Amino acid sequence: MTDEKSMTFLDHLDELRSRLIKALLSVLLCMIVTFTFSNEIIKWLLYPPMIIPNIKAPFEMMRPVITQVQGLMMVKIQIGLIGGIILSLPVIFFQIWRFIAPALKTNEKKYAIPTILIAILFFLAGAAFAFLIIIPISLNFLLTMGSIDPDLGITVENMIDLDSYLGFVTGFMFISGLTFELPVVSFFLGKIGVLSSDFMRKYWRHAVIASLTLSAIVTPTTDIITMSVVAMPIIILWEASIWVVKMVEKKNK
Repeated sequence: MTDEKSMTFLDHLDELRSRLIKALLSVLLCMIVTFTFSNEIIKWLLYPPMIIPNIKAPFEMMRPVITQVQGLMMVKIQIGLIGGIILSLPVIFFQIWRFIAPALKTNEKKYAIPTILIAILFFLAGAAFAFLIIIPISLNFLLTMGSIDPDLGITVENMIDLDSYLGFVTGFMFISGLTFELPVVSFFLGKIGVLSSDFMRKYWRHAVIASLTLSAIVTPTTDIITMSVVAMPIIILWEASIWVVKMVEKKNK
């Protein structure tokens, strides 16, 4: 690589283009792999492992449908793309690190690889939490509202477009994955002095209220246990982020 001090603006653009091409090639190759197993992935998304008692799998409460001729093919391509991005996360993060590495100090570079690995693990943990906890609870509430008048036999059948269902599931998983990145983001913000542990401790109660509000929106039930299951990880992540920032502050001093 060209020495960072002698690189021009065009050199940086060329370097960025090279990194983007490598990341996109990785996504494309992984997309081919996940597209091959798209049927198994769709089956897994419709009938995930149920770890919460008295919670039904989505396939037991709905009838997935396709409303367009090319609909199923587009769904499989979408599954392949999402799976390709997930499998390529190590390559994507590595290419980002290689691009910004020349601008980092020697003592900062040693944090790069561990941080990348932790960021990937936290994102996957957040996506898994949404898939196994939040989504089943939400769907069991939303898909059981079809009994208008059981005595008269007035019910609404859940015929859900497969594309819409997958968009709902993957959207939740993506948001939850980003939420679980809170400790990693806090580490970087604390490292550059933008975020302090005192600030996070001051607004700890606000974070708790926000977590409970979010859990009430995602799980619109009166069951306090269910709400707590959703809210507690967010509260724990906030508390963990406070200690992460404290450790950064101590090391900076």
